[in-house]
Amino acid sequence: MTIGEALKQIRSELCLTQNQMCAGVVTRSFYAKVESGNNRISADKLAEILFQHDIDINYFYQLLRSTYMSKTKQINEKLNQEMNQAFSNGQVEVVEQYCQKILTQSDSRILKMSSVVALASLKGELNLIDPKLK
Repeated sequence: MTIGEALKQIRSELCLTQNQMCAGVVTRSFYAKVESGNNRISADKLAEILFQHDIDINYFYQLLRSTYMSKTKQINEKLNQEMNQAFSNGQVEVVEQYCQKILTQSDSRILKMSSVVALASLKGELNLIDPKLK
C-alpha cells in the first residue's frame, strides 16, 4: 500500500472528507493528488496530518511496510515471524525446520544467530552453542 492509499484508507476509517483530513496543512487539491499517487507529500506535512487526527504512526507504518520494504527484508520478516510463532508454541520440530530455512535462505546475521539461540533454548542446549556466537 502506498502512502496515498494508506492516507485514503485511514481517512475512510475516520469518516473524514479530503477537506477535513488535510485542513490547515495542504490544499484539498494537493491532498487529492497525494491520495491518487500523483503527488508526493513531505514528511513534515504527512506528520502534521497524522498528528492532527491522532493517527497512530505505528499503524500507518504497518500499512506501508510491504510496499516499501525490500523483498529480502520481507522474506526475513516472514521467516522470523514463523520461527517466533513456532517457538512460542514450543514446537521443537517446527523451530528446527525454520532454523534451517533461516540458515540457508536469510542474509541476516542477527536473524541467523537468534534462530540458533532460540532453538538451543527450546531444546535446553544453550551450553552447546558455539562460544564465538555467545
